[in-house]
Amino acid sequence: MRRSLTGIRDEVRGPDRDKLRILARYFTARLHTLRIWAAGFYVCELLNLLNVVTNMFLTNLLLGGNFYQYGLQMSQYGLVVSKNVVQV
Repeated sequence: MRRSLTGIRDEVRGPDRDKLRILARYFTARLHTLRIWAAGFYVCELLNLLNVVTNMFLTNLLLGGNFYQYGLQMSQYGLVVSKNVVQV
């Protein structure tokens, strides 16, 4: 941590140097807390991904297996309609 702030500390002068020192102390004092917060964040993101995949599966099940092919069918329909449009 100290090595990463060495270059910044040399460039900062005046009252901003004190702010940088306070920020560095805060970060080093709460490093373990921030790791726990970050781990919880990643767990929540994985749960969100699981939720999306489960919702896709259940939607496909409720629509009789047509949900997975719906996007492909609509894109093909859009291509067919755009070919049939007469340009004026």
